[in-house]
Amino acid sequence: MIDTINNIILVVGLYFLFWNAYILLFNRGVPNIKTPKQIRQKFIEILKDDMADGSKKSQKTYKIAELGSGNGDFSRDIARALPEAQIIGVEISPLAYWRCRLMKRLTGLKNVDYHR
Repeated sequence: MIDTINNIILVVGLYFLFWNAYILLFNRGVPNIKTPKQIRQKFIEILKDDMADGSKKSQKTYKIAELGSGNGDFSRDIARALPEAQIIGVEISPLAYWRCRLMKRLTGLKNVDYHR
């Protein structure tokens, strides 16, 4: 019984060790946490309302910058919901940045761009 508990503790400990090493090596110490769907939807509603108010003031372009865009899911959701807006995602993690670029190309979105 003690050996089983020790093995479980060892496996859990190794998991956390490797997860932390992954975070440090590939994400520069920043974990990639996806924004929950309800929060994304509410945020997009707020942006739509703000954009509608801004169009009354004869604003030519509506630009949105997402700092720490992670894998770019949120910025692509915004780009789909607001096709007339220009979305700029900024990400420091090389792996996440290249995934953003790949997904942009695969989805064909023209109003979103990513920078490192």
